[in-house]
Amino acid sequence: MSSEISDGLKKQIKGAIQAGIHSKYQSLPAIPIADIDGMRETLKRMSEREAEAKQVKLSLDRSYTINGHTAKGYEFLYGYDLDKKNPISEAAKALQGSLKGDKDLVKQIRELMEEDVLPRFKGTQQDPTKLSLDDPTQWSMTWSPMRNIYDTGMTNLDRWVSSLTDYQAATEQFWETISTYSLPFNLLILQKVRDSHLTELKPKFEAAWTAEMDILTEKGLLYMIDMSIFTTVKPQTVDGLTRFTPATITLLQQNPDTKALTPIAVRVSGHEDANLQVYTHPSSGLTSPSAWLYALQAAKVSLTVYGIWLGHVYHYHLISAAMLMTLQETVSDDHPLRKLIDPQSKYLIEFDTVLLLIWKQIAPPASIASTPQFLELCNTFAAKHQFLQDDPLAVLERNQIREADFTEKEPWDRYPVMKDYLEVWHACATYTNAFVDDTYADDAAIVGDQTLQDWITNSADPSGGNIKGLPEMKGKQALKQVLSSLIYRLTVHGVARLNKTSQPAVAFISNFPPCLHRDDIPNPTTDFDTKALLQYLPVTGTAGRMLEFFLMFAFSSPNEPLIPHEGVESNLFFEEGSGSNEALIQFRKDMTQFILRFEGKTHYEGGEAVIERWPMCIEL
Repeated sequence: MSSEISDGLKKQIKGAIQAGIHSKYQSLPAIPIADIDGMRETLKRMSEREAEAKQVKLSLDRSYTINGHTAKGYEFLYGYDLDKKNPISEAAKALQGSLKGDKDLVKQIRELMEEDVLPRFKGTQQDPTKLSLDDPTQWSMTWSPMRNIYDTGMTNLDRWVSSLTDYQAATEQFWETISTYSLPFNLLILQKVRDSHLTELKPKFEAAWTAEMDILTEKGLLYMIDMSIFTTVKPQTVDGLTRFTPATITLLQQNPDTKALTPIAVRVSGHEDANLQVYTHPSSGLTSPSAWLYALQAAKVSLTVYGIWLGHVYHYHLISAAMLMTLQETVSDDHPLRKLIDPQSKYLIEFDTVLLLIWKQIAPPASIASTPQFLELCNTFAAKHQFLQDDPLAVLERNQIREADFTEKEPWDRYPVMKDYLEVWHACATYTNAFVDDTYADDAAIVGDQTLQDWITNSADPSGGNIKGLPEMKGKQALKQVLSSLIYRLTVHGVARLNKTSQPAVAFISNFPPCLHRDDIPNPTTDFDTKALLQYLPVTGTAGRMLEFFLMFAFSSPNEPLIPHEGVESNLFFEEGSGSNEALIQFRKDMTQFILRFEGKTHYEGGEAVIERWPMCIEL
């Protein structure tokens, strides 16, 4: 039988999968399905990136002794011979085989998404990848000596270790860690508590809610991080290990002078609020120091899982892919909108499709352990979220987060990632606003562009993109809002490719743990030691899977850089002499400035162009 697949069968595959998804998850944005050739090319690139990351893994050769077992770091993290194919490569090979011409192809692909029939690496009971750490300092095994990561990490080691051993240090570092290092996770989740919240919030904390919390609310000094969406997620067992994402709500108080934000209470529960416990700062006398350390780690797990799948994948991957699908279906190649968007729209749909098909091989090791679980979580989330409401400025307004409240000496110095998001946002908005002004003379031109109108209508249609909250195209301002949001999502995703984004802070796994390996929730008065706390946290192999996720970004070259190698004035997208080209050049200059400020580097580091690490498109 021929290995080539007809166009008709390709359409059949897309239609069958999309229909199955959309009939089950009706709030979810459309999930476009890539064609077979696109999936094959994506799998090839993934294998190449795995090879690029291999030298980093091999550099993790410091020796550790854990539970009486002495081995090199990469053996604890990966547990296999790095000269052999890893699970991702094996899964990619298996999927390649399934993408050949076959009368049962539709069934095979649907099974991959529903049941995950591809093989994956499974360790043994003695496998070094299944060990809980003896000591928090052992998280340093994830730090490579390359790019000076290990040395930089060691300057912070004692401090980050103290967040697992000293409840006061953990309290001080909690918001600082989130607000400084969470850039790839898009954690725009902090809310100021207002009177309108209290009717629902107070009963959730019951007796733990104090009169002081009412006073803090009145003064505008009480904040919350609500991760209660994870009451919908059941613990999972993967390769014999529990993966648990607790549902948490964290209350934080602000010092009006220093603007520092510190947690004072954490509500932790399981699926459907099972085993609910409320922890308060140990100074209350109601929670032991060790239980408080657990509560803060539980909150970090929920934030990390939210950041991976909702903050990052939902906002950047799913929403963008649905908009790109409807654009390609509705707008001709020569339309100005395509000239703006097409250069940044390659690869995404193909990667998303592969992610859904070989989920358990390439997804980070969270409790969202299968494609259906991921789609169900996103469907729940999408029911309450609209397109423009999740842009940075809209989030700040809705959650009443103001620059003055997070500025001690320099703007946003108590919320550093917000400064980063806003800098990228303003670069994107300036670019897209100039494009709209250059392309459309007035509001009437917007109304009269039937192609544009059809794109937005198709994007909002439940049978099309199924994206909620798109504005009607009645004028230039509405188009500016939509394009700024889309180009921002396609652009800001690239920050994950910068070294500083994950190394060394995020790679120190207890800073952003992807799961708990125990689903019991200890009583607030329970006392236990650091080693017992570590038994809740990711084991060595889980840390390795999380690190591998980071390495695919930070230690691989993009397919195309956002800033052309030949310079910001090369490879322009628009007609010669167009004002949009001038806006594109300025956009590239703004992004160059951001990259160099963020990384704290010159243009070149060890012969590598730092600015060329930022990809043009969402490709991973």
